[in-house]
Amino acid sequence: MNKKDYDMGPERAQVTLNDLAREQGEEKFWAEHAALYDKVAALEKHYTTYQVEAMDLRPTDTVLDLGCGVGRLCIPIARRVKEVIAVDISSDMLACAQRNAKAAGLNNITFRQCDFGEAGVLEGLPKTDITVCSRIPFLSFIRPVSERTKRMVYVTGFANAPNLMQVKNDFFWGVPGNPQRQFSLDRMQGYNVFFNAVYEAGYDASVILLPDGFRADYPSVEACLEDLATLGNVPEGAWHTFESNITPFLKKTEKGVRFERKTESFLLYWATQPTLNV
Repeated sequence: MNKKDYDMGPERAQVTLNDLAREQGEEKFWAEHAALYDKVAALEKHYTTYQVEAMDLRPTDTVLDLGCGVGRLCIPIARRVKEVIAVDISSDMLACAQRNAKAAGLNNITFRQCDFGEAGVLEGLPKTDITVCSRIPFLSFIRPVSERTKRMVYVTGFANAPNLMQVKNDFFWGVPGNPQRQFSLDRMQGYNVFFNAVYEAGYDASVILLPDGFRADYPSVEACLEDLATLGNVPEGAWHTFESNITPFLKKTEKGVRFERKTESFLLYWATQPTLNV
């Protein structure tokens, strides 16, 4: 089986993750993956800035971050607004997010553990100026989220480019002890699904594509490999394969080596005043 370029599209990729979580139990699944997501969010820090800077955030804004995870978005957003309410189903994800917020010196984020997919939970959250949804299945929340948001809704996810699952798959391709998946390109299941659903709900959405990726600087190739190996399993005898997978994304610098795996994200956004009577 040959490795090839692939793309699942944002909705299908995230549904797969959430299906796995439901099958294994939400709390158990995300507890086991919290440390992984915390590490990945650190690798994404440089590129996350592009998404935050593309949002119309104001110093007086209150923001709701649905599915905040380890704080990848809510922490940089909190530096630009008055208050953030960050919600996630996983106590382990929230624990990481709280540590990250404390390390960033922020005290304007309120963290809440709840399943906003359950009936009545979303309606019970405070109304905010902005709602942000990152990499979650969003189609069933378009109306309720828009109705409780005063100004703008932002939805972000991987575009027609490798997502987190696919990038991790690249790193550990051919390395025993790691899932080996192939994905097929299906542009009909990309961010256009979100765009059309928002339009059908009566809102005029806009979408932009932004650079995304994973980047970190290391003093040596060995330090890079040791760090990235913690994202999966690299048994003895498989380091050469793992190194071969990582090498194309390394570049020498004056201080060592830079790892950079580029991808792309979409940012879909709309004002919450309906333009159609539907």
